[in-house]
Amino acid sequence: SGSGKTTLIDIILSLRNPTTGKVLYNSKYKYFSELITYVPQDNIIVDGTLMDNLVLGDDTLISNKEKSEIENILKCCLLYELVNKSNSGVYQRIGYGGVQLSGGQLQRLSIARALLRNVPILLMDEPTSSLDKKTSKELMKNVIDYSLKKCISLIVVSHDTSIFPLFKDNLDL
Repeated sequence: SGSGKTTLIDIILSLRNPTTGKVLYNSKYKYFSELITYVPQDNIIVDGTLMDNLVLGDDTLISNKEKSEIENILKCCLLYELVNKSNSGVYQRIGYGGVQLSGGQLQRLSIARALLRNVPILLMDEPTSSLDKKTSKELMKNVIDYSLKKCISLIVVSHDTSIFPLFKDNLDL
């Protein structure tokens, strides 16, 4: 954040240290940032294939994941049909800046990339801003269900009030 103030997101992402107090986390992680994956509002896309954009150069993500797990993540993020339509599957080229995909598909690709990392905390900033209401609800329901199965904590910043009840429905109070 350019305001000079330290925000909670800055601290969570290890961009800044807290001015008071401490951030404590499991010592099995060398860095706090190994605990969290961030899905920004603006998607980061490289010129290459869908798979290139899922792993962003970290081929260990492919070797460590079974094909079925990648399929589960693509289904969760509503990208499986896109993959199945192409003869190249996940190796289809998506063009410079992802020009072959819609804004909503790019947003879902960013979420799939985050889920592929399989870390304990997923922080998403406006994850449904490029989606219609129906797709927003379906995607977030899937992400919540997937996160519950994988013990991933979700932190979601959103103005999309239509997704709020999905979180309440999954709270054990």
